[in-house]
Amino acid sequence: MNNNIGHKDQRELTMSPEVKNQLLKNYITAKKGSQDLANVEQVADALRKLILNNVVKALERFYERDRFLLENKMNERTICCRLAIYLHELFQDFTGYYVDAEYYRSTVPPNEIKDKRSQRILCDLLLHSRRQYDDTVDNLLALEVKLFDNEDRVDSDLHRLYDFALPKTSSTPVDAIHDTLVTLFIRMEESGYTICEIKSSGFKNMSNSEDSK
Repeated sequence: MNNNIGHKDQRELTMSPEVKNQLLKNYITAKKGSQDLANVEQVADALRKLILNNVVKALERFYERDRFLLENKMNERTICCRLAIYLHELFQDFTGYYVDAEYYRSTVPPNEIKDKRSQRILCDLLLHSRRQYDDTVDNLLALEVKLFDNEDRVDSDLHRLYDFALPKTSSTPVDAIHDTLVTLFIRMEESGYTICEIKSSGFKNMSNSEDSK
């Protein structure tokens, strides 16, 4: 397979921790108060590219160090656990943001939620501020992982990620996760992975890994 997010792009986005943190601060400031829509989009796009490249780097570390788990048919929770470790390493410069697995955001127990749309608040991995910031900048990355031989609830995963990408409105359930900057659906197998980016405007296939062992 060919990787559409190439190593050249990754080198170009190599930044010092200080520069990464400043980019994050610029994004938070722009989203919360800027009236300059073009500036908001420019800053958001720069941060989006950094996040995407970090996800690719995390996957590359997984395949270098943990391909054994795929070869031996370990379950998706085990895969996500290792992937979360590499994402944490790559995002530790993002002050105030955390990588969490299957984070349950609502203060209401799942069996007491009546609105079905409100129930869709879990994803495999989430990079977020744990509500330290308001909802417009709380969620930077939502990620779902599926093994290639697992077709269970794929449509549900895709639509949940679509909800994560939607802008928050006055009708959005209080505890629903929206306004997520980057939402990704990742298919993994022994030989490599594919990444599909989900946006409020639709789905976009964006990367295939190299087939290397």
